[in-house]
Amino acid sequence: MSDADGDRSRLGVGTVEPAVRLSSFSKTFGTARVLADVDLEIAPGELRALIGHNGSGKSTLVKCLSGFYRADAGSSATVGGTVLPLGDTNAADRLGLRFIHQDAGLLAGLSVTDNIALGTGYARSRDGRIDWRATRRRTQRLLDELGYEIDARRPVRELSRAQQTGVAIARAVAPRPDSAPSLVVLDEPTANLDKGEADHLFAVLDRLLARGVAALLVSHHLEEVMEHARTVTILRDGRVVRSAPVATFSSTDELVELMVGVVGLADTAKPVEAASAAGPAPVLTVRGLGTRLVQDLDLDLVPGEIVGIAGISGSGREDVAAAVFGGRPRAGEVTVHGRRLAESRPGRAVRSGMALLPAQRHEHALFAHLSVAENVTASQLPTRGRVVMDARQQRRVTMEWINKLSIRPADPTVPIGQLSGGNQQKALLARCLQTSPSVLVLDEPTQGVDVASAVELHDQIRRTAHAGAAVLVASSDNDELVRLCTRILVLRDGKVAAHLRGSQINRDHLDVLTLRESA
Repeated sequence: MSDADGDRSRLGVGTVEPAVRLSSFSKTFGTARVLADVDLEIAPGELRALIGHNGSGKSTLVKCLSGFYRADAGSSATVGGTVLPLGDTNAADRLGLRFIHQDAGLLAGLSVTDNIALGTGYARSRDGRIDWRATRRRTQRLLDELGYEIDARRPVRELSRAQQTGVAIARAVAPRPDSAPSLVVLDEPTANLDKGEADHLFAVLDRLLARGVAALLVSHHLEEVMEHARTVTILRDGRVVRSAPVATFSSTDELVELMVGVVGLADTAKPVEAASAAGPAPVLTVRGLGTRLVQDLDLDLVPGEIVGIAGISGSGREDVAAAVFGGRPRAGEVTVHGRRLAESRPGRAVRSGMALLPAQRHEHALFAHLSVAENVTASQLPTRGRVVMDARQQRRVTMEWINKLSIRPADPTVPIGQLSGGNQQKALLARCLQTSPSVLVLDEPTQGVDVASAVELHDQIRRTAHAGAAVLVASSDNDELVRLCTRILVLRDGKVAAHLRGSQINRDHLDVLTLRESA
């Protein structure tokens, strides 16, 4: 009997048609098979957790289910017994598949009503015009039913993270003329929520489950999986290693061992403190750093070292780089070369010798309509209206970086938006390095980058450190941190749970430390 069949028997599903059934679900990119013969069934009203470490295939499975990717030939999927045409996003929506991504995809400048109506349609008057009052009433009623105290008239930008998540959920489950939700897929929905906000989200989810809507929860937070999910499917290297009721697992350590593939490691991987050692004076000093997710972080960086920040989504890892740079509100003190940097003043950070490569390049760094040359040399723009670089000099400087970092195509006049993700990232790194920073801060430096480009970026990061810069790397990719870093700080619940160096830095150890929940 298969795991899926066993699940149905144990859960008492019987002959009820699954909300979703995947059979021999596979996906190959080039020669790399990232999903291999995945079988998965989710019953109406069931909350199924999907877990696995980065690169296990979770995101690929969700994108195939949504139609963003077309699964390989031989893969099949049904929704409520109806065949799902693979690679068709409209069909997925029509059959009731709803997706709530970690980036909720809301339009900050529009009202809650508009954000929901853009997905579900506006109420219309008899003459076909939008009935704004009826649309607002319908939206407010939906929010009230879900238990969210949100004014439907408010702009989304005025809402908290938890409220924005609520709007995304309301948009996903709102009735539509052509379909009702059958499965809601939530990708790390609690990553930026505190405990009370997360509890409210699961209370909302319980209401949906009671109505027969199924849910697939993609999460790194294993305690919430154990507490809220009925069943769990564990992926490793694109394959299902276990699919079973949550009640069959005695602790999160069992889940960790299945995710990592090393039995017994969870019992021995305790937090480790790095040994203190005398050395050069730090160029970057952080004391008592605090954000919404981070609590009392202390950190020193000396010239020539690469220090990593590890942790799952919601651990605080994603706040550190921007907060240190001054691009996010913070408590505590940050000094460079002994000079204290004012909060929320990234310009001061740049003048002190710091450079930041942010995580979301399209939103926070890239001028997609401008040329490669204009993007690379943007760090040299004048601050007081004085022209500092003419077109000839701009081209010469850009060509130097194109050759040094192997940016392709090797044409400084091409709009940077036409380059691949890896080449865009190399151009943005060139912008940072142009300032000859003494502190280089990198947030997810190879996110969305192909393997070859990642290797080239890593080589340049090492060269920058060898030249004397102190490098801080915040990354969700543990392989990246192991390859690059001389020290790694592991964050959990906003605090440093482990501090690794030397032989303590290995993938299995780091995986377990990031995945373990606080005691």
